[in-house]
Amino acid sequence: MTFPLRRVLLSLGVLLLIAAGAGAWIGYTALQARDHLTAARQVLPGVRSALLNGNSEDAAAQLAAVTRDAEAAYSKTHDPVWSVAARVPWLGEPLRTVRGITGAVRQLTVTILPTLVSVAGQVQPDRLRPAPDTIDVATLAKVAGPVEVAANDLDNQRDSVRALPPSWVAQVAGARAELLGELEPLATSTRRIATAAQVVPGMLGNDGPRTYFLGFQNPAESRGTGGLLGAFAIVRAEGGKVSVERLGANTALPEVRGQLEGLDPDFVTRADRQGATTLWVNSNISPDFAEVARLWRSMWLSGTGEELDGAIAVDPASLAAVLRATGPVQAARVGTVSADSVERLVLRGQYELTDVTAQRKDLMVGVGRAVVDAVLSGAGDPRALVTEVSGTARAGHVLVYSASPQEQAVLVDAGVSGQLPGTTRPFAQAVVVNAAGSKLDSYLRTGLDYAVQDCNLSGRTATVTVTLRNDAPRAGLPAYVVNRADDPPQKTVPGQNRLQVQVVLTKGAVLIDATLDGKRIAMAPPLNDLPKRLDLGEANAFLDDVQQGQHPSYETTLELEPGQQRELVLQLKEPPSLEQPLLPRQPLAHAPKVTADTSACADV
Repeated sequence: MTFPLRRVLLSLGVLLLIAAGAGAWIGYTALQARDHLTAARQVLPGVRSALLNGNSEDAAAQLAAVTRDAEAAYSKTHDPVWSVAARVPWLGEPLRTVRGITGAVRQLTVTILPTLVSVAGQVQPDRLRPAPDTIDVATLAKVAGPVEVAANDLDNQRDSVRALPPSWVAQVAGARAELLGELEPLATSTRRIATAAQVVPGMLGNDGPRTYFLGFQNPAESRGTGGLLGAFAIVRAEGGKVSVERLGANTALPEVRGQLEGLDPDFVTRADRQGATTLWVNSNISPDFAEVARLWRSMWLSGTGEELDGAIAVDPASLAAVLRATGPVQAARVGTVSADSVERLVLRGQYELTDVTAQRKDLMVGVGRAVVDAVLSGAGDPRALVTEVSGTARAGHVLVYSASPQEQAVLVDAGVSGQLPGTTRPFAQAVVVNAAGSKLDSYLRTGLDYAVQDCNLSGRTATVTVTLRNDAPRAGLPAYVVNRADDPPQKTVPGQNRLQVQVVLTKGAVLIDATLDGKRIAMAPPLNDLPKRLDLGEANAFLDDVQQGQHPSYETTLELEPGQQRELVLQLKEPPSLEQPLLPRQPLAHAPKVTADTSACADV
């Protein structure tokens, strides 16, 4: 029996020696890989900065050093010993993470960054602008393919590093976090360039002239996509050259004649009830900008016989963004208009100019013209202009629609279309529309809280709480601001506002209960089945069931006195989901405050 025991002990000894040797080898190569990764990480920010600044030569020089270290780190962690050790449960977890990190860095430096270096100089805003009013769309179109490939690869590498276990080894967890810190902004900026390269050439007339409706919205009087359509422009683009063919106040918009074409019948039914298909000032009541843009195109065609290729909406916040890049402009009667003053001028200041009441619309058109001229004249830094405008677009202050389905799909993915999603992902948006004809919404504060109470595989229950507060002063506002064009039958006080409030919800959601200011609110009866006696419930108000595209939505109309706050609470049953909700903000004078609590789904 001693001989077999000695063999077993000898075998165990050999295994221990092999394990010790493997451990020593992994420790030795891990230190080397760490040094190479550290060297690569220290240079990567410089490469990214050089790329963003269009310095291709500097980026290429730094990339060569990064690539050498990345290749070395990869080879040190991808030999047979590492491959076997990484499969060991728990103990192998940090090794798997290290292998994933070195693999991502190698892919980044060998494949992705060289592509970006090769096109970096060509896609800089200052180099893409051969003339103040022209974009080099031909060059942008040429780089679209390579940049799209690089963007997809970056997204994949970022997602693969996200999926790596954070690791119980602090140094490994730190290296993963640092790499994500480099990949996230690089992937984001590359995706934005790829999106621009996909849609900008076509939209700016690379394949033939394009014409767009540009709407200036004023959220002092709210509408679904932001604010009242106060002015407009017709913009033409051909071969990258942009010009304004026509610009005027909303009073210069053509009269709608005949039947509107190209619109969804359900939308027309909803819009007709509020005069949106006949009155330009009510045309953007819907919160879905794609619907509004199609309506604008159809109304323009009806009134002029001219076909448009798309629509764009801007507001005071986007004008301020432009002026931050171009610098101040001069406008008749108001003088210098700057980034700091334009929002207040549009939202409040214009109504305080009592001596120019009759010319107020022309005055505001002059401000819009001055801002447009500043852009087309090439004022300011092109890179700053792109940064400022793209930032406000992502916040919903610039909305873009293309009649080309392919371009529209890219705009939707980029988050600048203002189009409501059709997915079943949890969703909630509060939308207000001024129903008083006042200009009081520059004093309006809104908020939306989304909270999940119960979450399981069969569905989840949630509460959506919408708050509205009228911060208008009780005295001192111009008569035009507090005017009640709706001619209310009840007595009102100066500064009292009337708002139509719509809450758009998750596709497939079902309303369980609703309260207004803590009191049960009654559901409105169908229009074609009105009872002899209307029961307004405890809240003395109705809640209408209105389908908004693929989303259920509910709306009511509220009066708000100065200083008053009101609260609408909807309790819902939603389809099963573990995703965070989409909570878009309506582009109002004051950005809505939104919160989400999905902690009830944490253990599902």
